[in-house]
Amino acid sequence: MKKIYVAALLSCLVSPLSWAGIITGQDENIGQGDLLSSTDNAFTQFTSGFEVWGEESFESVAPGTNAYKNPIVMDFGHGISAELSGAGVVLDELRWGRFPLHGDHYYNVAGTFTITFAQAINAFGFLGLDINDVGGVLSVAIDDLEPVVVDSTFGTTNALFWGLTSDTPFQSITFFNSSGTIKANDGFGFDRFVVGITPVSEPQGIAALALLMLGGIAYRSKHRKGS
Repeated sequence: MKKIYVAALLSCLVSPLSWAGIITGQDENIGQGDLLSSTDNAFTQFTSGFEVWGEESFESVAPGTNAYKNPIVMDFGHGISAELSGAGVVLDELRWGRFPLHGDHYYNVAGTFTITFAQAINAFGFLGLDINDVGGVLSVAIDDLEPVVVDSTFGTTNALFWGLTSDTPFQSITFFNSSGTIKANDGFGFDRFVVGITPVSEPQGIAALALLMLGGIAYRSKHRKGS
């Protein structure tokens, strides 16, 4: 039985221009190719706060590319680039219960890695698979700030979107795995790293948020009628 969960901490209700806060969504017990209802909805909610946004999903990176040996160059488009260094390898196949969530490639990692941007950004998000399912706890830190735990309430084969917007620009984000730094006991999969570049104007931000809220109400109403 698939379960879905959505949570949003949005100070954009007060200031749509900044969209400061954290947006998350999770789906449980997914298989490769399944519809990611909550996860994709959270992704859309995050990106709809920006007139311009870009993503890196490793589709142009050769499977087997290992970030521990050589940093992986990331291209988000729109002039935004970064380097990924540390533990992890790009894969295109099912391994240890993990697989691509979109497209053919994903980033599989059991340890710590860092994404360093060529220019400062204010918003960053990702799709994750198997986050916090076998004892390891994922946390992220921007620049030199204290890490923030990524809350994942579901078990194995869970999909997660997690997006952070900061009022203060930052240039790096580090992912920590509590079960190890290079070869951790718990591994995670990542897909669709995304950056928000140009925030929407205030009227557009309010309209986008209203549409998302109305869509959620309509979905719940339809779901109740069909149950």
